[in-house]
Amino acid sequence: MPKKSSKGYITDAKLMVLYVLLKYSDANHTLEKNRLLELITSEFGKNRSINVRTLDRNLETIKIFLDHKSDLFGKCKYDVISAKTGNGNTKTNIRIEHIFSDHELRYLIDMVSSCEYIVKKERVELINKLLTLTSKGFLSDYKPYLLNKTTKPKVMVNELMRNLKVIHEAIICKKQIRFVRLSRTLDGKLLNEKDENGNEKTYIVNPYRTVFNDGFYYLVCSRAYADKEPDRISNYRIDRMSEIEIIGDSVYYPESRIADVTINADTKKYISTHRMMWSGKTETILFRCPEWAITEIVDFFGDDYRILSHDKKETTLTVAVESTFDNMLIWARRFFDFVEVISPRSLRQRLKDDLARAYEKYSKDI
Repeated sequence: MPKKSSKGYITDAKLMVLYVLLKYSDANHTLEKNRLLELITSEFGKNRSINVRTLDRNLETIKIFLDHKSDLFGKCKYDVISAKTGNGNTKTNIRIEHIFSDHELRYLIDMVSSCEYIVKKERVELINKLLTLTSKGFLSDYKPYLLNKTTKPKVMVNELMRNLKVIHEAIICKKQIRFVRLSRTLDGKLLNEKDENGNEKTYIVNPYRTVFNDGFYYLVCSRAYADKEPDRISNYRIDRMSEIEIIGDSVYYPESRIADVTINADTKKYISTHRMMWSGKTETILFRCPEWAITEIVDFFGDDYRILSHDKKETTLTVAVESTFDNMLIWARRFFDFVEVISPRSLRQRLKDDLARAYEKYSKDI
């Protein structure tokens, strides 16, 4: 039997007009009556076509409805001009002004597109969902750039969305969660973190909230102990958490009972802003660091690094990366205590000067 068309289930003209307006129009992409009628026929079939008079009547009804209920769809707008012939006025520049403006939606999409800890497939799925919040006009303007943007994801967890679902469920239900943390071997491969005895280290925490900071997603929580109560707040990068599960029969420890923590504490107390998007000419930079720093190296540089030598006795690495002067300057400052830049000489000298200035400041008694 031939498959029945799915276009026949809508019979209300108002729904058809609203659907087409939502899908094909926005503040920058307006429709004229003839085009609107063509799209209705294209979307719902010839047997669901409507005439201009029906369109005018339903546009007025939709506009009144959305003037009162714009919280979900936005507002219906059109310009009215005097008809050149006959009586009455003509509606033109018909559009839906969506809840999210183009620049607001672009901001959200760029945020998702820039999240290098999310695998590309999940980023594309999220972007496509965000694009449903506006018209196909926006889609045609920006989709090629947004979805073809080349990035090298520094992915540690391939099931981020699943993990977020578990974490948020635990936060809502006030349940503890158990997880392991990921680190990297010297060749960049992932492994579960070990304790001092070489056993896989398991974390049990009381989750409170999730925050986005410095390009990564964090869980704000407190560690759960068998022999004592939590005494401080901890932050864990969610993209480094694996094997997350809810502990159903655990006793949840509320944030308000932790010393020096205010109820409904401001997230800003847990995060700070770091901007490292520095421009400049790319060059090869050599530095020396302890071998345990490989996780931090991959975290910042991705897989664009080379281990030139490995001193097993001193447990140090000599590493080469391609970076700009300012990017490396900020990163090396961040890890002054264990990163030593070897070349270029200009960068090494700049860091020496920074250290000298810092020493001069902190050597004084206050």
